[in-house]
Formats: sequence, C-alpha cells, structure tokens
Amino acid sequence: MGEIVAADPLLASGPDAAEYIERMCSELTSIADRAGLGFLAYLLEVAREEALLHYDAEPRPTPVRHGELPHR
Repeated sequence: MGEIVAADPLLASGPDAAEYIERMCSELTSIADRAGLGFLAYLLEVAREEALLHYDAEPRPTPVRHGELPHR
C-alpha cells in the first residue's frame, strides 16, 4: 500500500488515514496481547479490521471465469 504523504495523519486523506490507523491498531494489539490485556487486544483488532475495510475498499477488476456463473 502507499505511504502517508501528509506529515500529520490528521491531514491525510480518508484511505491514507485508515491505513495509518490500521497499522497503529496492529501494533497496539500486539502490545495489549503481550501485556495480558485480552479484551483490549480484541477491541483493537476489531478497529484494525474496520480501518482495513476503508482503505482496502478500492474496486478490483473482476477476474474472468470461463464456464462459471459470476458470483453476486
């Protein structure tokens, strides 16, 4: 993925900010998990997955499938 161009994450675009948040949540999840803070680690993982949805939502070309019906 691309790097955040803005020096301040608060000034980044939506997808760039979401990518930054995803990376930070990933690191914080590891810290919480190692510290025995299981529920906090779980909540951070949920936030990480939500952020991932926002920057990984770019439409991708649909692969051509021969002999299969397209999935809807």
